[in-house]
Amino acid sequence: MSRLSLRPYAQAYLQASSDPRAAVAAFDMCAQAVMQVPGLRGFLADPSMPSDTRRKALALAAPNQPEQTYNLFLLLAKDRRLRTLPALGALLREEAAVLSHKKHAVVTSAIPLPAPFLQRITAALSTLLKQDIWLESRVDPTVIAGLRVQAGDWVFDATRHGRIRRLEQSLTL
Repeated sequence: MSRLSLRPYAQAYLQASSDPRAAVAAFDMCAQAVMQVPGLRGFLADPSMPSDTRRKALALAAPNQPEQTYNLFLLLAKDRRLRTLPALGALLREEAAVLSHKKHAVVTSAIPLPAPFLQRITAALSTLLKQDIWLESRVDPTVIAGLRVQAGDWVFDATRHGRIRRLEQSLTL
């Protein structure tokens, strides 16, 4: 499914929210539940189940989320688009950053980074790019050492893999 076909979902969901960052966090909580709770995705997509029963199951798996978040997931289930949750999550982050008049950036590391470190990265990127930053932190266990920061086309790759790749390129020139 193309990102273009997911954009209306992202835009409508964020427009229904007064706080884009909170909306993305609520989406993430529900997406994690749908992907991790065995059988929940199939249950939500089962049209023979009453809508209120599916909604209650989602609320049990991801409690205390805004009404519009549950509605989005039920709509995605009805439209058979629950498999697109990772792509929709990425698109939501980008759209929320635009709505917040910020540049979306992603820092990827092998372990969760502490909040003070993320704040320093955000401040440095903001200074470097001369723009407010919406920083997303991702954990990727394949990152052996270091971290990778990407903001649009700008990439800073200080991972072990990135260093080896740059060394390999310099030796082949």
